[in-house]
Amino acid sequence: EEGSRFYIINEGEVRCTRITAPGKEEELIRLTAQEFFGERALITNEARKANVIACGPVECLVLERSSFQSLLTDVQDDLVNEIQKRENKEKPAQVAEEQVDLGPRTNFNYDELRIMRTVGTGTFGRVKMVQHIATGQVCALKCMNKSEVVASHQERNIMAEKNLLF
Repeated sequence: EEGSRFYIINEGEVRCTRITAPGKEEELIRLTAQEFFGERALITNEARKANVIACGPVECLVLERSSFQSLLTDVQDDLVNEIQKRENKEKPAQVAEEQVDLGPRTNFNYDELRIMRTVGTGTFGRVKMVQHIATGQVCALKCMNKSEVVASHQERNIMAEKNLLF
């Protein structure tokens, strides 16, 4: 089947599968919020190679082929790289090598930090350059006003940003 759309998952989880034999299905990967699918068929003009099945309620943003080609031409190299990374994850020997701990990079208490200066401001708060007093390590600290985030109903977007970082 020809692919004609590019999907970005806004919320929810999907599983990508392919048929390996009559009546048998293999799960290739699971994708969640801020991840995408459908790019392969649009970039390579090949038929779809996998099925994408919702694991529960899913909300996606959708681009038709013409919009994809006009809006995302600058990032097609990045999309090709993502296709290659996903293909490598399908190979069992590669999976173990690619598992990386993406947890928080520091474990500092606020009172162990010295604020050096403000490096940016935004709608809900500021980003400050801070230094861990004991080790001298310099970090960026994002300080947000929770009541403003809640009042503008941006909790989901803030959590998506946090999840991208960790």
